[in-house]
Amino acid sequence: VRVAQAGYPTRMPFTELLCRYGLMLPAASRKRPQPTTPRRGGLAGGAGQSALPQPALPALPRRDSGSLSELRASAEQLLTHMRVPPAEYMLGRTVAFLASGVLARCETHRTAHIVGSATAIQARARGRRGAAAAAARLAAALTLSVAFK
Repeated sequence: VRVAQAGYPTRMPFTELLCRYGLMLPAASRKRPQPTTPRRGGLAGGAGQSALPQPALPALPRRDSGSLSELRASAEQLLTHMRVPPAEYMLGRTVAFLASGVLARCETHRTAHIVGSATAIQARARGRRGAAAAAARLAAALTLSVAFK
């Protein structure tokens, strides 16, 4: 109650903060997942392992993973990276307390990051599709020129 009265009405556990906004951290500072248990229902191979390659995704923190100090340091790094001034948040043992409006700014940054990523993916897909169409037109033109010589 005292923290809320001090101007930090929003509280968010470190794990939730890192899971929701961790994708905005630079790739070099994200941890990679370490498989600990075999997957069930794999397509091929023994022991339930999937034959398809798994993409390298940032490790999402679990409640039982890492020490509290690691989660706290990661949350502080995230908030610093998002340019939240230290006066607008406080870090407890397991929870980040955010000032009014900070969560809305974080959501805005997250949305902009996701939109930018989606735009980049779409641009690459359209570029590849255009290159494939140009190659098909070139092949068709070569076929026609050889046929009418």
